[in-house]
Amino acid sequence: MACQFSFACDNVPDRVNEPAAWERAKQISRDTLDGKYWLTDVGKATHYHAYWVRPHWVREMQKLDKIGVHTFYRPRNWGDGADQPIWGDAATTAEAVKKL
Repeated sequence: MACQFSFACDNVPDRVNEPAAWERAKQISRDTLDGKYWLTDVGKATHYHAYWVRPHWVREMQKLDKIGVHTFYRPRNWGDGADQPIWGDAATTAEAVKKL
């Protein structure tokens, strides 16, 4: 079994040195999972990786966008996602980002 993120399986206890930043990150995560945020360019992505990683699954994916050091994808055989539900929209996301 492998870990999605190396920090989650490095056997080093996690330390929160910036409690306010940690709380903010958790709130952003909750809001994202609840559909309050939506980034059109990557909103239908199912996979991503940092530029220094070379995952084997990339050949089966459609590249959606690159933001910073991360590239976002969705499976080619899933189409473009146009028929999938949208849990958020750009306007709601823009308003929420102003509050961050």
